[in-house]
Amino acid sequence: MDVWVGVDVSMETLDFGWTLNGSKKHIRVSNNLDGFKHALSKTPKDAKFVVEATGTYFLDLAFFLDERGQFLSVANPLCTKSHMRTELRRAKTDKTDSLALSRYGQEKNPERWIPIRPIVLQMREILGVCDTLKMTMASFDNKIHALDQCSYSSAYAAGVLEDLKAKMAVQLKESMDYLEELAEKVMSRELKIIESIPGIGRDTALKMAILVGDFQRFSSSRKLVSFCGVSPTVSQSGTSIHSNGVISRMGGHKIRAALYVCSWSAIRFHPQCKAMWERMTQKGKPGKVVMMAIVNKLIRMMYSMVINNTMYNPTFLAQAA
Repeated sequence: MDVWVGVDVSMETLDFGWTLNGSKKHIRVSNNLDGFKHALSKTPKDAKFVVEATGTYFLDLAFFLDERGQFLSVANPLCTKSHMRTELRRAKTDKTDSLALSRYGQEKNPERWIPIRPIVLQMREILGVCDTLKMTMASFDNKIHALDQCSYSSAYAAGVLEDLKAKMAVQLKESMDYLEELAEKVMSRELKIIESIPGIGRDTALKMAILVGDFQRFSSSRKLVSFCGVSPTVSQSGTSIHSNGVISRMGGHKIRAALYVCSWSAIRFHPQCKAMWERMTQKGKPGKVVMMAIVNKLIRMMYSMVINNTMYNPTFLAQAA
């Protein structure tokens, strides 16, 4: 039987927990290269590791293990937390969390992590900076508007905000230009394919390609849909259905938000999507669930097109509907 080692990650430390021959083991190391090497020397030789995908603090360890041929699974925190809630634990500590992750690996046998190219991770960081700049500029616009509506407001304060917004606009353009330059070198094929779908513009295609990373990381369109966070869930017991279906929150909210906007264009430009909208709403499905069902189909279509290196064809959407 495989030995699964759970790794609880924090900014400065890593807790490794596993069970061997009925005995619980635990070590704590620093979250750096020396700590990785020490942990690898203390854990079972052919162990499988499982870690939660929390922020970026796990990435150095993930690449370290992968480069040395170690089996590593990167689990969705919502999945692991749901699993942990089924356990009766007296205390929650880094040690108990690592052991709980070990049990999760033992029981669920999660898939092996396929590394994302470092350049794509860097592009994600740049994209995050661009999103932050956009949100900050929007908040400045709101503040400037509020100042303009007030007769006793300070012209100086409004001027400072206008100046900061102008500087941010320059930074945003430079960042987006650099991101576009990288994208053309790294993922031009994927961008052209995704952008060929009517209703999906350059910004959405760029965000989708960067946040997904490599489509080949997903063995099926269903797994990509789950990653994007648009899998419908239903509450049902016996013959009773307690809800009409809600959207699973497991996945990337940025992808979900971007494609949600595109789904409106899909309804306008594609008769099949319009028919799907009308059919599902007539059945009493909530509007957001219908929109996400359309997004679900668009994601499946993107996956099939990118994997098969095929540009947009109306029959894709006809089949998806």
